[in-house]
Amino acid sequence: MNIAARIFSRVPERAIGGGTMLIVERPVVEWIERVRAEYLEMPGLSLTRWQMRRLWLLDATVCDAVVDALVAADFLRRRPNDTYVRRESRR
Repeated sequence: MNIAARIFSRVPERAIGGGTMLIVERPVVEWIERVRAEYLEMPGLSLTRWQMRRLWLLDATVCDAVVDALVAADFLRRRPNDTYVRRESRR
């Protein structure tokens, strides 16, 4: 199963203005690629989920989906201080 499929199946519905809306797959996938690109461009980048939300103006649901996907794909890892850093490739 690819990252997008795993994310789409795990993103919950949320209330918006009295109704419900399912976050669609495409924007989440675009955020995954954007965050991945930022980590590739800035070696040593270390951010908490809150910092990611603030930096990229993400809501909590989308941020959680993006981070969870990148951790599941072994691109990011969580450190004991709750920051996320790029996982180094294993050779």
